[in-house]
Amino acid sequence: MLRKDRPVTKWIKVSLLRVIWLEAQQPLVQSRVARIANSMDDRKLGILMVCPVGDAYHLIDGQHRAMAVMQFAGPNELIQCNVYKDCTTPAQAADLWTGANMNRAKPAACDAFIVAVTAGNEPEVAVNKIIVAAGLTVGKSSTGIRAVAAC
Repeated sequence: MLRKDRPVTKWIKVSLLRVIWLEAQQPLVQSRVARIANSMDDRKLGILMVCPVGDAYHLIDGQHRAMAVMQFAGPNELIQCNVYKDCTTPAQAADLWTGANMNRAKPAACDAFIVAVTAGNEPEVAVNKIIVAAGLTVGKSSTGIRAVAAC
C-alpha cells in the first residue's frame, strides 16, 4: 500500500535548492556537474527530491542535476521537484536518500550497450557494426559478447 503522505510535485527556482544537511547527502563532484551541464537535456533530468527547510529546500536527491541546471540556465530556472513536507530532520532526509539511491540496480554493461545502440549513440553503433559483421551479437546468448567495454 502506498503512503498517504506522498510528496507534492512542484516547479521550484533552482536558486532555492541546496544541500543544507551535508551529512545527509553525498559530496558534490564538480566533474559530474560539468558533464551533466555540457550535455544538458531537460527531458533526461528526472524529478528531484527535496524537503522544505526555512525559506529554501534541502536537496535529498539530485544535487548534481540541480547545480548543472544552475550552471547551464542560471539561478532563476525552474526545475521539477517532489517536495517531501514530512521530512524535517537530517535523519529523515538521509533515509530518503538511501532509499532512492541504494535500491537502484545498475544496468549490466551489455544491456546499457544495447540501449545505447538503439538510441543511435555513434560509438556504440560503430562498435556494434563490427560485432555484427563478425557474426556475433552483444548479450547473454551463446554467440553474445558480454565484455562490451573491451570492445
